[in-house]
Amino acid sequence: MILIKFLGKSNSDYILPFGTCNIGINKTLLKEDFLSNILSRHLCTDFIIGSEKEKIKSIINMTQIGFFIYDKSYNYKSSISFKFKDQIRNFYYRNNEKGYDANDTLCFIEHESNKNLNDYDINKCKSFKSVNFELLKSEEIINDYLAQYGIIGLGLHSNQDEYLLSTFIKALKDTNMTNSHYFFFNFINNKKNDINQGYLYIGGEDIDEDKGRKTKIISFPISGQMFWNLKFDKISSAIYNTSNSSIYNNYQEFEPKIAQLIVDLPYIIGVQSYKNYISADFFHELEKGEICRLKKIKLDEDYSTYVCDNTSQLFREKFEKYFPKLFFYHWGLNKTFILDQNDLFTYNYLDMSDHNIYFLILFSDKKGKYMPDNPSHNEIKRWKLGIPFFKKYKLTFNADSHEIGYYEEFKANKGDTNNNDNNNSTPEENSNKKLYLILEIGGGILLLIIVFVLGFLCHKNIIRLPRKKKANELDDEYEYTINPNEFDEKKASLNNYEVPS
Repeated sequence: MILIKFLGKSNSDYILPFGTCNIGINKTLLKEDFLSNILSRHLCTDFIIGSEKEKIKSIINMTQIGFFIYDKSYNYKSSISFKFKDQIRNFYYRNNEKGYDANDTLCFIEHESNKNLNDYDINKCKSFKSVNFELLKSEEIINDYLAQYGIIGLGLHSNQDEYLLSTFIKALKDTNMTNSHYFFFNFINNKKNDINQGYLYIGGEDIDEDKGRKTKIISFPISGQMFWNLKFDKISSAIYNTSNSSIYNNYQEFEPKIAQLIVDLPYIIGVQSYKNYISADFFHELEKGEICRLKKIKLDEDYSTYVCDNTSQLFREKFEKYFPKLFFYHWGLNKTFILDQNDLFTYNYLDMSDHNIYFLILFSDKKGKYMPDNPSHNEIKRWKLGIPFFKKYKLTFNADSHEIGYYEEFKANKGDTNNNDNNNSTPEENSNKKLYLILEIGGGILLLIIVFVLGFLCHKNIIRLPRKKKANELDDEYEYTINPNEFDEKKASLNNYEVPS
């Protein structure tokens, strides 16, 4: 077992430190309109590429399939380690942009569990490996502001996709950099939800199993579409009663119950039924007093959300005491994920004079794709969970098996600020935990009974088992007789035996 564990760790796991970047959008608009700034954010990371060891910035994208690098992002012609197939082709997953299958030496930072994350420096890369990727022609690009970047696609994909193009996790595994398809995001905790920073872990075993118990489920395609998703058993909202944890006021459930997991999304997209609920139960009175308003986002007016005056005493009171928590209950993961006001609002960290507070759940007015004139198609058909969710909860992903994993931390670690909802378990979660406890106790008792019965039967049968005969007992005709003369001769020889000096 020790040897197997050692061999399992023979390949490295890596970390990619990431931060927030706004790419190619009108800088004046992003500074003047904070909602547009939020909408345009991406998670970006750096790595070293080529024999000249150039630093390249890449966008991390959970909906994109493929590992792409634009030809203007680094001087690939000067890299003696660069290789490519000179047959140009179109890439369907990049709007049929043209490019080449390519290969060059890349360096990522190897993760050391005993090392402080603040000490990781991409410029100290030492171990370079030849990695496959797709080199895209910049002149074919639709959004030319992306020409200086790479794209690390972590979207859910099929095995067939891996034959059509290079995917990021498989590209690392093919060059033996890692023997695992796991990846997960670890965000640096920030109470004001302003700057999104953290680390993307790749390979190895996802999270330290010594710290908790892990459950896994499979993410299946929905309506023929491939994307990371969770099908929740119940999505609901209610006002938590601080005096009685078993009581929830203004309780309501929402449809649909499907959520797309987009870890790099800077916000959450809510469904229409939730918009109707939160507008009526929380924002309605504040809108009447012109303390809050539903505001369209200038960068894309199909999206809107609530902006409130954070200096209002009425708002602060409702914010602290009466904001309805949002519950995502999943039976398979044995967990209710809870988002509260501290998770779902942010401040404008770019302008300290801005006294507004911004709701991080956006609502879309985009019309349906196939029936744009039908009002029933004018709403989002699923939740989209982004950074506000993943700042609080760490889920792991397996690009090969399509598994999504969640660790329920042991009680010794319950003081973590990322798990501050442990005392606010919903009735569904409490009953589920009781059921698991009953099953565990009952299963343990049943197992002891089975072991006892089997042991008793085995013991009983062993006792009743006939004695095994010796070789000379196998012949039923054999007579057990002793020659007296022979016995006396042997006895006399023993009596005359002298111990050597």
